[in-house]
Amino acid sequence: VYNGGTIELENSENNIVSLIPTKDGTLSLTIQITDNTNKKAERTLTFKVDNPPLQIKVTSLENDLTLDRQTNLNLNVQKANYSGKFFFDLLAYNCKDIKIDNTKYSPDSRILLQNPDNTIISLTPSLAGPDSTKIIIHVYDEWGFSCEKQVSFHVNNSDITLDINNLESQLFVGKPTKF
Repeated sequence: VYNGGTIELENSENNIVSLIPTKDGTLSLTIQITDNTNKKAERTLTFKVDNPPLQIKVTSLENDLTLDRQTNLNLNVQKANYSGKFFFDLLAYNCKDIKIDNTKYSPDSRILLQNPDNTIISLTPSLAGPDSTKIIIHVYDEWGFSCEKQVSFHVNNSDITLDINNLESQLFVGKPTKF
């Protein structure tokens, strides 16, 4: 690890400089070599540093949800040329029983994304209506960059089934009936 200042080269034929940029933009690095006779050579290297955006894909979405019936969706997070960890949190509106990969999710908590390629989010809508239920997914990388994805759902009230049994086909005046 180089922290600035002068260091002695052990092999003047082959030296490796490695670095990890910590922010995007332009990075300039000046290398200056001085020999035993104080002769100097200097070279400035300039690099363009990119920080590719995070990409969130949500798949396996149901078109219409049913009130009080659990649904699942898949979360996929990618970032080109990134091998670090992802973290996420989500805001949920008119949902209950939220689980991440079958583990109960505590609202407003930031957690490590264990499986960025396929994380399963389960939720149960608690209010019927168009766009009545929504989640906002925030994903963060280790460099502090983030992105967000909002998913809204149309929620239908569950169907009511009415079964009538033992219905008499003919009723008589003065005779009680029940069904």
